[in-house]
Amino acid sequence: MKKSLSPPLLSILIAAGAWPQGHQPMPPDAQPAFEAASIKPTPPDAQRTFISMGRGDSNLFSSSNHSVKQLIAFAYLLHSSQVIGGPPWAENDRYDIMGKPDAPGLPNIAQFQGMVRRLLTDRFGLTFHRERKNLAVYAMTIAKGSAKILKSENSSMYPVFGTNGPPGALAIRNMSMTSFAEYAQSRFLDKPVVDETGLDGRYDFQLHWQPGLAADVPPSDAEPLPDIFIAFQQQLGLKLQATRAAANTLVIDKVEKPTAN
Repeated sequence: MKKSLSPPLLSILIAAGAWPQGHQPMPPDAQPAFEAASIKPTPPDAQRTFISMGRGDSNLFSSSNHSVKQLIAFAYLLHSSQVIGGPPWAENDRYDIMGKPDAPGLPNIAQFQGMVRRLLTDRFGLTFHRERKNLAVYAMTIAKGSAKILKSENSSMYPVFGTNGPPGALAIRNMSMTSFAEYAQSRFLDKPVVDETGLDGRYDFQLHWQPGLAADVPPSDAEPLPDIFIAFQQQLGLKLQATRAAANTLVIDKVEKPTAN
């Protein structure tokens, strides 16, 4: 199987109204870190790759079979092509991580990402700087006519998004187009995404496509679906146009193998 630097899949996506039993959401202004975190090399025969947040009756973070570069992409909402530099092991070595927040309640996704950012700094000694570079990207625009997505009536401050079901099935609620572009580049597209729709507010929609064309996921045997580009146009009224544009990148200055547990 080809080794991919695609950012990790989010196996469980937590949002308002989806808290595990017994856990209330952490206050949104909290800035949690890991109270304790275990970092171990992934066994060489491991096949499964996932990031889990708040699985079951817990507020634990767990990550399996990810490289440091993949964790950086997850933590900073980047596509893998936007993470530049670093030693070869940061791309090739895989780690399993489990940690518990140092504050009560279940963090939202942004808070979990903040915890991973602190972990990368504290345990991997990550330092970096930002640069704007001309990269191959997708420009997300409105296709001919108008967008086919509905303004959300959800008053929550959090988006709700999930991938329950087969690969290529996505449900979105209460998400801005900028956030959707970030999610798409970190979850299933092979290039960074620049939001050029000009759409304000938050939206609800569903998307179904045939994976394996713009994602490192094998096609299923189910009834054929359109590829991701046609699905965007037919189902969302949006268009993904391959182009080049100035994009933010994270350039690794220093990263070290993790400190002991």
